Amino acid sequence: MTENKGSYWNCRVIEHKGEYPWFGIHEVYYDAGGGVTGITENPVQLVQGSVDDLQDEIHKLKMAFEKPVLDYAACADVSKTCDNLSRDERQKVVLGWAIDTFGELTATSLTERAARFTEEALELAQAVGLSQNHVINILNYVYGRPIGDTAQEIGGVAVSLMALGERLRLSIDECERHELNRILAKDPKFFREKQNSKAGAGVALEVSNGK
Repeated sequence: MTENKGSYWNCRVIEHKGEYPWFGIHEVYYDAGGGVTGITENPVQLVQGSVDDLQDEIHKLKMAFEKPVLDYAACADVSKTCDNLSRDERQKVVLGWAIDTFGELTATSLTERAARFTEEALELAQAVGLSQNHVINILNYVYGRPIGDTAQEIGGVAVSLMALGERLRLSIDECERHELNRILAKDPKFFREKQNSKAGAGVALEVSNGK
């Protein structure tokens, strides 16, 4: 592992999916928070200038087997996201990840998407100190009014979030990119288990792809 100004890299086992899946060991790069920011295009080659350097390289490769296997396409998407993807392209990456992780029926359910958004919004409200009673009062107020226009409400959510981020002195764009890196770097099994746990509590749909 090499560190540099808070960022670092290590070797990871990477799955290349397709008609004939294969595995290789790549160098993966992270930000200071542990989010994936990039991956080498080709696997590591065992070619070094000395026997000692070769032994060091083999040690790094062995350590890769101690960590979860990552998906090459997901890591490559993260790299693009951090560098040059627009927000519209980024949201396509997110929904694609959700479909791969939870199955298409669950991931594309409008009710499920709205429920997960509500859950995250409530967790943010809780994190900044909004009381449960205050939330209930807002809930009753909103559901006592006429239904709004979906596109306008999405815009309202985005504008309100930007104002909150500025008040907290947090970059919304930075937070979003970091969270995307974090979820794409984790083993999908972690999120499937969380999803099914929520389903057991009656607040989510079960994973629909059998993974």
